[in-house]
Amino acid sequence: MTWHVGEVKDKSYPTNSNSIGIEVVGAFNDETEEWEPVTPEQIISTAWLTNNLLNRYGLGFDDIYSHDQISKKEPGEGTIVRQAISPYLVYPLDENDSDWWHKFIHSIQNMIKSPVKNLLLLLSLVSLQCTNSHDHSSEIESDSISRSSVGSSSGNVDTSMHVSAAHIRDTSVVINDTTSILIKSMEKVTGINGKGEPIISKCKDWTLDSASIVKMIRNSYPINSHDFMYLYNVLECELTGKIAINNVPYKIVINAGSYFKLFGNDTTYIFGCSSENCKQFFLKQGGDPERDLGAY
Repeated sequence: MTWHVGEVKDKSYPTNSNSIGIEVVGAFNDETEEWEPVTPEQIISTAWLTNNLLNRYGLGFDDIYSHDQISKKEPGEGTIVRQAISPYLVYPLDENDSDWWHKFIHSIQNMIKSPVKNLLLLLSLVSLQCTNSHDHSSEIESDSISRSSVGSSSGNVDTSMHVSAAHIRDTSVVINDTTSILIKSMEKVTGINGKGEPIISKCKDWTLDSASIVKMIRNSYPINSHDFMYLYNVLECELTGKIAINNVPYKIVINAGSYFKLFGNDTTYIFGCSSENCKQFFLKQGGDPERDLGAY
């Protein structure tokens, strides 16, 4: 599907003056080459998938609303709201701009390789303000998380669902010895759907014991910013807690779909897990490491 995006004219959604609204009014079916209405469920689902990419670059949608809960618009319309990033709105588009969303995503991807040029392109597309980044590929290796990894320089460590730091950089060795791994605490958290309700149906029975978490860590590899783009198909539930690796404390967030994050002092490290060792730890309804990162 290709999103058809237009200016948000209805200001009734719950937000503030420093917000941007993106109104999705239709989708182009690439197979039938016809425009189709978009249901609130499609909007919410696709927005969550897109979120994992956008938040890696300091963008993203904090709140997702469907029109049937915020206004009396026709069915098939919906609004995605990103709070507190810019006072601007996206300008109206027509069917000739059906590939706008792809251009938007592509411009974010290219920001890593050409910071200044593509930052200007991104600003011209959506009038957003963001910080550029730089990317290097990192080698994937099972049974080790001592290779280079992507870190999000965040200042304050945040174990919320999304990585929201604006600065992204490749970092040096994260962990070079996993002899001692202590699981201090672990708690399950879920995402929120368009009605403000917890999303639990797909992950209510998902659990990982300490031994599984230790095995996952020991069979992980760092994910660079290019690889992370292929991990969009994840679930809205996570395990979050505190661990210590050789007496070094970290906060950890394990996504039920396909990856986990370690939070250091001011850096967030993202890891995948080799599918032959860790595939059973993730939920099949979400991201599949073998499928999403099979070529890497």
